[in-house]
Amino acid sequence: MSFSELFGYRYIKRFYFARFISNFGNGMSPIALAFGILHLPNGDANLLGLVLGSTTVAMLVMSPFGGVLADKFGRIKAVGLADLCASAGLFVQVAFFATGNVPVIVLLLVNINFGLMWGIFWPAMSGVLPALVPDEHLQKTNSVNNFFSNGAIILGAAVGGIIVAGWGSTWALAIDAATFVIGGSVLF
Repeated sequence: MSFSELFGYRYIKRFYFARFISNFGNGMSPIALAFGILHLPNGDANLLGLVLGSTTVAMLVMSPFGGVLADKFGRIKAVGLADLCASAGLFVQVAFFATGNVPVIVLLLVNINFGLMWGIFWPAMSGVLPALVPDEHLQKTNSVNNFFSNGAIILGAAVGGIIVAGWGSTWALAIDAATFVIGGSVLF
């Protein structure tokens, strides 16, 4: 199977574009969030650990239910909706970072929301490609998806570092939130 045949499937180009954009933001996010929290007046490593830990715990709590929700409402819709809901919370966080004062409760609520959306996203994501291409082409489409996704994360981390160094973490967090809006919208 050639790449022209692979990209000939309906919606596959949109899917790859959405994943690339969203993962580009995923690459920026940890760098921007870490520097953003550490630059807050009350920011320290403990707060950063608490925020990142809350995201992980929320994802682990939601993951068993994420697949059920994806089966009930549709995998692609679940992935797109998770991206859009995550971006809404991230924009709230960006608004607070722009003021220079982010209450701990805002950091926790936004990142718990993000973790819950990840808990829906990842189980739903595992069933999207099988819905878009026949089983005999799944291996190649998965490899191309992983190539684009990993490349986007690496590129996003590099660009995120440049943006944080040049313009500050708020800009990088805003771009990250925007990538989820673009990725989720393209999937719909």
